[in-house]
Amino acid sequence: METNQPGSICHVPITPSTEVGQEYSKFWADGKVDTEYIHTESEHSSFMTIIAAAACGVRAVTSTASQGMLLGKEGGLLAATLRLPLIVNVGNRETNAPLSIHAGHTDVYQFRDDGWIQFFARNAQEAYDFAIIAQRVAEKAMLPAFLNQDGFIVTHTKDMLNTLSDEEVADFVGDYTPEDSLLTRDMTMNPISLQDYYSEHVKQAHHAQ
Repeated sequence: METNQPGSICHVPITPSTEVGQEYSKFWADGKVDTEYIHTESEHSSFMTIIAAAACGVRAVTSTASQGMLLGKEGGLLAATLRLPLIVNVGNRETNAPLSIHAGHTDVYQFRDDGWIQFFARNAQEAYDFAIIAQRVAEKAMLPAFLNQDGFIVTHTKDMLNTLSDEEVADFVGDYTPEDSLLTRDMTMNPISLQDYYSEHVKQAHHAQ
């Protein structure tokens, strides 16, 4: 498999981020990408699956929004503190009552202090650019990243877009061959850590951000 492509994409459709998984599934069905495409039963499953993939040294991606994003919250904390460079595309949407499917940031605010890198795109061009940039940034910092774009305001608005060739994107992102992974080294992930070592983990993650 080409290591400059995502190795695993997990997806559950939820408005307004459904098109991310939908469009990528077309690439997968047409044989344009060499990616393991997994339809999971919930966003919690999606988060846990990409965490497992990233722990095995695979580039892993999902997309979500709103209540679905909150369902993945448990995995979100693990991803950041295990220092896994996975990517989550978010069509930001309100979570409050009364029910709203429109833009709001109450979903991503729930992850504000969890150690994720946050990108906020103002338009389609920034969303496209950040999708490429985020991969390199996450892998350099060894931290997960959210690519946030306002639901409907950005996700469903037609806009002009300058794109790069597949070769240019692959050259910029580069191959991903992590030094440590569950498939290449005998190692334990998420062991118990008491006060003396835990503070060091937190400090290192802070410096990485």
